[in-house]
Amino acid sequence: MTIFAVKRPDDAPVFDIVRRTDTFIQGDCLVVKTGYARRIYDDVREQYLHLLCCGMIDDDQIVLQMCARWNPEHYAILPSSWFSPLRDYTGEASRTQAVPYGDDEKTISARQRYHWAKLCLKHSIRQFRHMMRTITLA
Repeated sequence: MTIFAVKRPDDAPVFDIVRRTDTFIQGDCLVVKTGYARRIYDDVREQYLHLLCCGMIDDDQIVLQMCARWNPEHYAILPSSWFSPLRDYTGEASRTQAVPYGDDEKTISARQRYHWAKLCLKHSIRQFRHMMRTITLA
């Protein structure tokens, strides 16, 4: 199975990675032969159970990193920039140059920041209104 990383994974303890909310692995794209789907399901489930037994929970990124640590013979980690592993590894560009990790080159424009803040504000207002309706009905 191939998973993609935006930052070179290190050997820090999982507890520290969860506590710092570091992101190494992208959870948006997995490349796998169909016959390995059950193995992935079993590996991911086992790693979630390990986290839960320690009183921790995290998203798919740390769990995929844990799977790669636990069974390195079944997982390959390739560098990629955010949300672009398929673009990074297809076409002529991938054949002629190495693909860098994405964290060092990602820049966010003022327009993107404004759009994100606007979406967060809309969501907060909806949640607040929902909370107020719930309180008045109770």
